[in-house]
Amino acid sequence: MITGASSGVGAEISYIFAEKGHDLILVGRNEEQLEAIKDNISEKYGRKTYTISSDLSIPGAARKLYDYVTEKGFVVDVLVNGAALGGAGDTFEQSIELAEGMTTLNCTSLVVLWQLFGKDMIKRGRGWMLQISSVGGEFTADIYTVNMY
Repeated sequence: MITGASSGVGAEISYIFAEKGHDLILVGRNEEQLEAIKDNISEKYGRKTYTISSDLSIPGAARKLYDYVTEKGFVVDVLVNGAALGGAGDTFEQSIELAEGMTTLNCTSLVVLWQLFGKDMIKRGRGWMLQISSVGGEFTADIYTVNMY
C-alpha cells in the first residue's frame, strides 16, 4: 500500500513496485489521478491495482483507511507512507488550518498507519515499511526504512 500515490514520489514508487511484480493499493486525495496511475500500471505491468481516495490530513482518516483496508480483506505486506504536505513562507502568515492539516498528515497519520499496519506485520512475522516522514523527504535523502521479519 502506497499513500501519496496520486503524484510525485508516491506515484513513482508505485510504478517501481508494479515493475517488480507487486499488486498495489494506491491511496491519495485525487481519485482521477489515482485511476490514471492504476490504468497505466495495469496496461504496462498487468498488476492488480486498487485505489482508495482518502485525505489523510483530516483527523481520524488514517484509522478509517486502516479499517477499510482490513475490512476488505487486503493484507498489507509493504507500507509506503509517502503522503506529505508542506507550506512555504512565514509560518505566522500561514493559516492555522494549513498547519493543522500538515501536522495531521506528516505526523499523526504517519504514526497511526505505522502502528496499525506494523502490529499486523509483527503478528504475521513479515512485512516492511518505508517512511517518507515529511515533504522535506521528497527533496532530500531524509527517508527512513524499517524491516520486520
